[in-house]
Amino acid sequence: MDPILKKNILEKILAKIPDYLNPADFLYEVLNISKESVYRRLKGDVSFTLDDLIILSSKLSFSLDEILFIEKKDSSQYPVLFHIRSNKGLNPQKKFSEFLSSYIANKDRIAKAKDVEVTVASNRLMILSSINYEHIFKFYYYKWVHQTEQKPLNYSMSDVTLSDDIIALRETLLTYKYTGNHIYILDSNFLKNTLTEVQYYYRRKLISEEEIILLQNDFLKFVDTMEYIIKQERVDDFTNRIYISTVQIDSTGLYCRSDNEETLDLWLSFGTSIHTTNAALCDSFLSWINALKKYSILITGCDEASKTQFIDKQRDYIKTLTSKDYIYE
Repeated sequence: MDPILKKNILEKILAKIPDYLNPADFLYEVLNISKESVYRRLKGDVSFTLDDLIILSSKLSFSLDEILFIEKKDSSQYPVLFHIRSNKGLNPQKKFSEFLSSYIANKDRIAKAKDVEVTVASNRLMILSSINYEHIFKFYYYKWVHQTEQKPLNYSMSDVTLSDDIIALRETLLTYKYTGNHIYILDSNFLKNTLTEVQYYYRRKLISEEEIILLQNDFLKFVDTMEYIIKQERVDDFTNRIYISTVQIDSTGLYCRSDNEETLDLWLSFGTSIHTTNAALCDSFLSWINALKKYSILITGCDEASKTQFIDKQRDYIKTLTSKDYIYE
């Protein structure tokens, strides 16, 4: 293998392994090779195999284009390569844990950066936003299991038990604070779309009356938090600008720049996303965001009447969750 490529591969892998993990122990466990083979790879005596890279790209959430084209400065030279984060064929609990672990790794990376920019376009309440709300978080996990594993038709939310591992990962995520400049462009029905999903399971009697009340309370807490953030605009090291789109947003995308590193995640469906660091694709997403702003209303720092109207509408959706049929509304 070319020495420069070998060096790039090793540097990328080491950069992606979270600081709280020992690289040798991590590679030993994940690659299922001897300790001697691990140390030879770390010292550069032996190259990582293609099988190694496939496993590590999945575990550490990087795409091979990050390694192969790291030396190309002109983004037009980049091919369109993606890393697909799919839940297909994997244990839902394990995949959910891996997703949370990758989110922690991203939080660690962002925490070290001096300059952070996050831009989101979303058509529903993102799973990342559920971390702060116990019952919404449990619902998202329930939906994850329900949609990715063969379950009986009567498999209910009360049948779900969060593993100690998932609980610990959520508690770790709760310790992180938002930093940097954040822009959110939300579909006007972003919360209603999520509530429609909750309503589906509730109407099928897979969510109990007690659980629906707990979920409603959590959603109301989310709206309270959103109202506070809209009014404050800046909280500690976190600056936000929230827009409401007047046109439909078909899928959710998240762009993040921490110092000079860019990433883009596009969600095709719940639990499946495309991840890339391709500069051209990141630029394309940001161009779309700038175009979308023209059809969006800024509610952060706007007049009180507009904010109140929007927030009151969200609360009405939550309070009428069990009495209105949102699918046909």
